Amino acid sequence: MWLILLAAVVLIVIVALASGARRKTDLNLEEVFQNAGLVRQHKPFSSGPDFRWQPFSQLPALKGGPKRVNWAAAGTIEGRDVFAIEHKYVVSTGQVTAVIVHTAVACRCPAFWPAIELKPETFFHRLADRLGASDVKLESERFNRRWRVQTSDPDLALAILTPEAQSMLETAPRPETWHIGDGWIRVVRRAPVKPEELPAYLRRPLDLLALAPPEMLVDAPHA
Repeated sequence: MWLILLAAVVLIVIVALASGARRKTDLNLEEVFQNAGLVRQHKPFSSGPDFRWQPFSQLPALKGGPKRVNWAAAGTIEGRDVFAIEHKYVVSTGQVTAVIVHTAVACRCPAFWPAIELKPETFFHRLADRLGASDVKLESERFNRRWRVQTSDPDLALAILTPEAQSMLETAPRPETWHIGDGWIRVVRRAPVKPEELPAYLRRPLDLLALAPPEMLVDAPHA
């Protein structure tokens, strides 16, 4: 009997510690958003469509759509609209169940910017190159080894992804992808973002926008 009681006490302690850790993380996140000038809301899309979902609505990685959004945040950083979400969905094979988490952030860019998609370069992409199915190549070889670039306008993509932008993106985390077009720069990371990493992550699309040539920013909207 005492073994059962001991197991129950241990379970209660574990649950309490986990709950306390979640509360601490949530408070840290709230502080980060407040300092950044964004307002966060839990379960924001339970009542229907919301403007904060608009930048992310066309991203196929976010399976399940807005109902799977855990939290959403909106505000301005340096005078520009910024939106961020955490999206979760469950994948089950019948024997294994996994929770897939994506953290995404977006800001507006000029409407004339073409569709540009940056995905991690893989072995299969390099094999496709040998078979003649190459992607867009930029000045930086390190960037080219890191990213697979697909775009509707290679010339404009080369003008936007300057050598400085390529340098910034060369060291991007592997779970990260970029989606540019339709008036938005969107960064998606397949992982929760830790509170200490969140301030820099919220600025990711703004950092790219800041490296674009002035002539590429002629109609970039502000808040």
